[in-house]
Amino acid sequence: MRFQRASRETHYVCRRLYPTASEIVNVRVTFVILCWKDKRVTIEVRARHRDQRLLTKGLRTQQKIMSAARAAFGRDGYTRSSMATIAVEGGVSRATLYRYFQDKDEVFGAAVEEMFREFLTAIDPRERLDPDPWRQLYDANLVYLRVHRTNDALLRAFNEARGTHEQYESQWLSMRRRFRETFLNALEQTFGLKRNRKLELAVAAAQCCREEFSLSYSFPNRQCDLQPSPTLEEGAEALADVWYAALQPVLPPSSRFRPRPWAK
Repeated sequence: MRFQRASRETHYVCRRLYPTASEIVNVRVTFVILCWKDKRVTIEVRARHRDQRLLTKGLRTQQKIMSAARAAFGRDGYTRSSMATIAVEGGVSRATLYRYFQDKDEVFGAAVEEMFREFLTAIDPRERLDPDPWRQLYDANLVYLRVHRTNDALLRAFNEARGTHEQYESQWLSMRRRFRETFLNALEQTFGLKRNRKLELAVAAAQCCREEFSLSYSFPNRQCDLQPSPTLEEGAEALADVWYAALQPVLPPSSRFRPRPWAK
């Protein structure tokens, strides 16, 4: 009776922590033995620990797949990549890959979303610790250009996909809106600036300038009409000047930035 009662309790714990039958089979034998030793507290603790290990393993596998997807799409482009090439790149079976993603579009969308989150972190002035607004803009643009350079290949694959799939064009427009919202919210929270139409247009104009500059000048091996090609630091400084100049006229007098030496 003692064994049966402990077995039922163990099965209940397993059902709560492991909803699939295969996971219950994997853990139940070990837990029944522990119940036989009358260590019910240990049973629940170890069950949770195993659940955490399974979760951690799943996250590691998913991150492994994401890294492989970014590499495969960057190397082969969107059109020539497939679930098979991603599985080979990540060293996982196709069955494992399909357990996490339904098809290539879902993998690609997740890879692009991960990349855009890196951009969002880069452009958020709240991530910069320097009290000088121009220095915050410089640091944010420098990180942005570095992220852009790191993801050059994946961005080219994304532009390729945008040309043939409307969903990715919509994703790009959504990301641009998120970029602006992140920056406008940061201006409001950091400097107390209330958004208005002129401020939004100034941010949009500076954003377009940064995007075009990044595409044209942030990669050393790309043909460039400006010689010598600007370094990332030079690019970040020029973009900080553009953002600074774009924002200054639309700010209320009490919130305007201190004049920069070049603006005198």
